[in-house]
Amino acid sequence: MSNENVNITQGARLLMIITAIIIVLLGMRAAADIINTIALAFIMSVSMTPILNWLIRKGLPRGVALLTVTILVVLVVVLLIVIVIVSLQNVISTLPTYQNELQGLQNDLVSTLSSHGVDITELKDSQTFSSENIINAGVSAASAIIGVFSSWFFMLLLVTYMLIEAIDFPAKIQKTLKAGSAMPARILKANKSLRSYIFMTVWLGALNAVIMTIIMLVLGVDFALLWGILTFIMSFIPYVGFIIAMMPPTAMALLEGGWVMALIIIASFLIINTLTDNVLKPRIMGAGLNLSPVVIMLSLFIWAWILGPMGALLAVPMTIIVKELFLESGEDTQWIANIMMPLDSIPDTNDSVPVRQETSDDTA
Repeated sequence: MSNENVNITQGARLLMIITAIIIVLLGMRAAADIINTIALAFIMSVSMTPILNWLIRKGLPRGVALLTVTILVVLVVVLLIVIVIVSLQNVISTLPTYQNELQGLQNDLVSTLSSHGVDITELKDSQTFSSENIINAGVSAASAIIGVFSSWFFMLLLVTYMLIEAIDFPAKIQKTLKAGSAMPARILKANKSLRSYIFMTVWLGALNAVIMTIIMLVLGVDFALLWGILTFIMSFIPYVGFIIAMMPPTAMALLEGGWVMALIIIASFLIINTLTDNVLKPRIMGAGLNLSPVVIMLSLFIWAWILGPMGALLAVPMTIIVKELFLESGEDTQWIANIMMPLDSIPDTNDSVPVRQETSDDTA
């Protein structure tokens, strides 16, 4: 076969792979609600499996260990849901009381900008950023968040059944897949990467949330517990999650205590996030997730487009699964997995794969 035919075959194969990926992604977007529930249940079951196995190793019967972990998951999730729903309802009922403060901040902003030669009177008169519209937007966003929890009951059921399967899962994949296949090792590797990521995110996110909640309670920021939970949830979104978590308590501090309190909140978020990312996270993660920062940022947009807002929370776990289970499984897609890694993590194959040199016979 000539070089030209080989290139055509490789190009056609690459085109088929890209087409298949696009079709799969469009199908996932159409089934986003179902996939979100299943993916979130899977991630929760993966994170709780080490606790389940630890209880079994300590001599607890499998049924009792499973029941203990299931009750723990239900209590934590239900507690978070109750706190969030009650807090959001309080936020909705309290937002109108901040209308005067919002109007005053708008007037101060107009006066400050006008003193520097910037006239935004027409923008202010257009009512686009009126205090009433801002409050209504906040109420709508809070109501939408409350609606997200409607499918959590089914997710808890999925977590329970997935935990049952998780006990025997390693043995199952060894028996069902043919001997010598690389897939069992690849599945276990992806599972280990997911556990490492979830462990890091849960504990560091919880640490950040506790510290920020204490700071907000000391400063007297309303709904500090709600903003602490938001900080924990947003910790699953790399790089930009802490910015999203910082905005509501900063706005609340601005309304209640002015610019000084708001700046304290911003500085606290920045300092804690910097220490977490640059000091604690490298010590816990070690070699890391083998995903470059650009890939992580792109994955946030891609999975958010496919799965909606929940896709941003699931972006890193979903990318790990795609990379380690699918892209690394074949020679045609291994180069894509390599591109997704940091430079230091890419395996050096120059010594094992010789480069064919062009000769005079090839060019003849």
